[in-house]
Amino acid sequence: MGPDQVKLISALVVLFKEFSGWPCLLSLGLLVIGPWVLSIVLSYTQDRRAERRFEAVARMYENNVELLRTTQALGADYKEMARGLTDIITLNTETMTRLVDAVKTNQYCPAVRLREETTGPSKKL
Repeated sequence: MGPDQVKLISALVVLFKEFSGWPCLLSLGLLVIGPWVLSIVLSYTQDRRAERRFEAVARMYENNVELLRTTQALGADYKEMARGLTDIITLNTETMTRLVDAVKTNQYCPAVRLREETTGPSKKL
C-alpha cells in the first residue's frame, strides 16, 4: 500500500469515529443501496415507456387495418358505380344511334312520311 492509500484509510477511520456510527452507516448504506434503488426505478420507468410505445404501435396497426377495410369498401363501391356508368353510357350510345338513324331516314318529318306513303320509301341515305 502506498502512502496515499494509508492516509485515505486513516481519514475514513477518523471520519467514522467522528460520526459516532449511525450517520456513517447511513452514508455507507446510501452508497451501497442507492445505485440499486436507482437502477430499479429507472428500469420501471423504461418498462412503462416501452409498454406505452408498444401500445401506440398496436393502435397504429389497428388503424391501418381499419383504413385498409375502408379503402377496400370504397374500391368495391367504385367498381359498382363504374358498372352503372358503363350501363348508362351503353344506353346513351344506343339511343344516339337510333336518333342518328331516325335523322338519316327523316321518318319524323310529316312531309317525308306523307310522300313515302304515296310513293314508297326513298333510297336516299
